[in-house]
Amino acid sequence: MGYIASALEKTFPSSVISNTTAPTFSGISSVTARNDGSFQVTWSAATGSYATPAYYDVYIALGSVSAAALFVNNNLVETVADGDLFANIFQLGDNTTYIVNGNTYTFGVRAVSSQNISETNTVISTATAIASGNIGAAIQTTATNLASTQTSFAATEALLSTNVSNFGTSLSTFNGYLSTMNGYLSTFSSDLSTLASDLSTLASANTTYGNNNTNFANYLISMNSYLSTFSSNLSAFSTSLSTLSGLNSSISTSASSLSSSASSLATSASNIASTETSLASDVATFSSDLTTFAGYLSTFSSDLTSLSSSSSSISTSATGISASATSIATSASVIASTIL
Repeated sequence: MGYIASALEKTFPSSVISNTTAPTFSGISSVTARNDGSFQVTWSAATGSYATPAYYDVYIALGSVSAAALFVNNNLVETVADGDLFANIFQLGDNTTYIVNGNTYTFGVRAVSSQNISETNTVISTATAIASGNIGAAIQTTATNLASTQTSFAATEALLSTNVSNFGTSLSTFNGYLSTMNGYLSTFSSDLSTLASDLSTLASANTTYGNNNTNFANYLISMNSYLSTFSSNLSAFSTSLSTLSGLNSSISTSASSLSSSASSLATSASNIASTETSLASDVATFSSDLTTFAGYLSTFSSDLTSLSSSSSSISTSATGISASATSIATSASVIASTIL
């Protein structure tokens, strides 16, 4: 058959020739239980009548079983590409059930050609597990997780480096803010000192103001005393005017009784009349002065700040009154001289 296939290969392209011959294979060579919970299965390379095998099928079954019971599809656990001569087995054919420590397992290997033609050797080997098969998966999972953790750690480290850099920048900015704040605090301290000085000055000014208020109150008391005295003087002056009025009446009576002496007293009568006119004018002036004085007093009551002006007006009025009194005295003297 091999000869025919070889002859056909020379006549037709290999793509149109179907090789139905299975590879020549001696089956499993050994099986070794491993501490990672797996079995390492080995074999020797197969040979083919037409081409090298495409792959090797590895079988496993729980317990010590026959070749017929082993080589079924449900026990096929792994397919290994041509060129590899071993496999590490952690699970059964369902790819779910792991090797269990202490259990015995049966193994076998068959070679498959590139045309999917499997040889049918019945060589089997048994071995007892010395560890559970999920240890390898756990280690692999741990390794994967560790790699992921390392990747995350590297990313975290890069982020931390960035954050440290940003923190340095932020710290520098914060130090700038602190420097500026210290400047503000220094200025604020200076302002507080100035404020304290201003408050001290204000307290001193307030004391001076209180003293001035006391002095002003004393001044008002003195003014009230002066006004009382002035009122008494006005009363006395009014009494004098009343007495003078009585004298004037007596003079008028005397003048009437002496009217018979017209020639000798004509000049005196004329002088008396003139004096009376002057006296009446002085009285009117005095009355006007009293009215003005009353106005000054009213102004003084409503606005103490006008006291100086009112006092000046009173002084002027008093001067007028004094002049009127002098005039009256002169007239009285003239009348007395005339009478005498």
